[in-house]
Amino acid sequence: MKFPAYLFLILLVSACEDNKPWRHKRLISFELKYGLNIDSLNVTKGYATIASNNFHYKLDTVNYLDGKIYISYLSIENGCAELDGSIIFKGDSIFLNTILIGDEVCTEEVCHRLQFMIENKENKKYKIIKR
Repeated sequence: MKFPAYLFLILLVSACEDNKPWRHKRLISFELKYGLNIDSLNVTKGYATIASNNFHYKLDTVNYLDGKIYISYLSIENGCAELDGSIIFKGDSIFLNTILIGDEVCTEEVCHRLQFMIENKENKKYKIIKR
């Protein structure tokens, strides 16, 4: 009788992990690398550059390789929040976003590095927009 119970538990856990309605099927992976406390940034220049929706050539990366798009950029996020990546395709643009998936938030802001890997079998060049 234990075997069916374990099998049911495994199926339940795997089904819950795949149930991410915000996750686009072409988003291969998303990683959030913990970074600097916001107090460590130069508030006058650094904060404004990182908080901008524009990509900064010295801080951010967009590479098109082998049918994939690799995107890495700095972003100011809630320091306590559990986040996941989200993408939206609109015409020739890809909008990048983070989604709050946990219940905890706080007043702390942290500068994280967000890394997206997106399927791009057609090797199309997109306009990439941070939100």
